[in-house]
Amino acid sequence: MRLVRIGSILGAVALLSVAAAPAALAAPLGQHHFGFRNGFRDGFRIGHPVVVPVPAPVPAVAVPVPAPVAAVPVPVAAPVAAVAVPAPVAAVPVPVPVVQAVLPALQQVFPTAGFAQNPPQFIPLQGNTYAVSSPLLFCGADQAGTCQLMAQQLAQVTPGWGTTLMNGPQGYGVYLTYQNS
Repeated sequence: MRLVRIGSILGAVALLSVAAAPAALAAPLGQHHFGFRNGFRDGFRIGHPVVVPVPAPVPAVAVPVPAPVAAVPVPVAAPVAAVAVPAPVAAVPVPVPVVQAVLPALQQVFPTAGFAQNPPQFIPLQGNTYAVSSPLLFCGADQAGTCQLMAQQLAQVTPGWGTTLMNGPQGYGVYLTYQNS
């Protein structure tokens, strides 16, 4: 009985393989892949339509052109008389004793800064007090403690150093000051 069952199963498989083979070969050509790799030919999938856009003709439309507009005169104000602008105020010269007192102290505290070749700028504040402006000697408003420490070190060499918060050549921040006695 078992042999009959196994024989009938093998017979059914053989019969279906003989009958199904011609049906598989009778499929449309788009489903066959003779020599084409993974169903692609020339970059297109076989069996899918290729859409080619065709430009459609556009009917001509008449566009109305507006007539030229006549020029309208515009009133012009009379020229304003020139206002005398005061001449720029010349920079106040810094007394030589101030420069002679400041440079040695700066060179001693900052030996590699090169203040002899590129001296700092002196800005007069009040009386004998000058703000000393240089990128090396400038501190932001939030770093006032750094400039106060620099002023203390310079005051040990030459008395008269301090700090001030102002808007100067380096921007808004803390500048060292020197008061000549």
